[in-house]
Amino acid sequence: MTKSRKRKIASVLWQDDRSGHVYLTRDWKASDSLPPLFLGYAQAPLASLSREDPMNYGKQAYYCYSKRSLQFMVSPESIPNFDPKNDKLYLAGSFNGWADAMGDADWQLKKEKIEGKTWLVKRVSRPWLSEYEERNGMLLFKFLTSRNHWIKTNSAAPNRYRDARGIENYRIYPERTGRHVFKFELPEGHIKQDGRCAPDRCDSFRFHGRLDSD
Repeated sequence: MTKSRKRKIASVLWQDDRSGHVYLTRDWKASDSLPPLFLGYAQAPLASLSREDPMNYGKQAYYCYSKRSLQFMVSPESIPNFDPKNDKLYLAGSFNGWADAMGDADWQLKKEKIEGKTWLVKRVSRPWLSEYEERNGMLLFKFLTSRNHWIKTNSAAPNRYRDARGIENYRIYPERTGRHVFKFELPEGHIKQDGRCAPDRCDSFRFHGRLDSD
């Protein structure tokens, strides 16, 4: 059976009473158009709608789109008791044997300057990850140091995933790479009613038109 690929609203996160971010269930790949989001069922236009920088999603979810790759990224300053000069960090997940990644140079995150700041970065083929997910199921990952220390997940990460046993990891969504996030502002006179919106049925937003193809 073919999976439905219909694009919907995954979540709406507010910055204040009039602005925030809309997260779609899939990337919006069209470079010359924006998703048709309207305010309420009367389809009133938003005051503004624009793409968020995919890099900002990467800083939240620890991965983002980079050409045909997924770029995994961590700030060394955010890792407790981590010495960038002597310690190494590895990308470990369901796709590479978890702890087997430790000591494997192919899965080590390397230092890179991004926007003037030092990050630890590892790029992995996006098509390869997508194919792996189709064959083997959900993609999960975490970070592991050369001292065999698992880095605790960030409770604020939008892709944090807890399984039935209570184990927390990050989940990779190959079709959510930062190009699914949009900044919005409500028109004058409109404010949020509460702190969140149910997908596709909130007071503030609804989709209009065909969203199941790019």
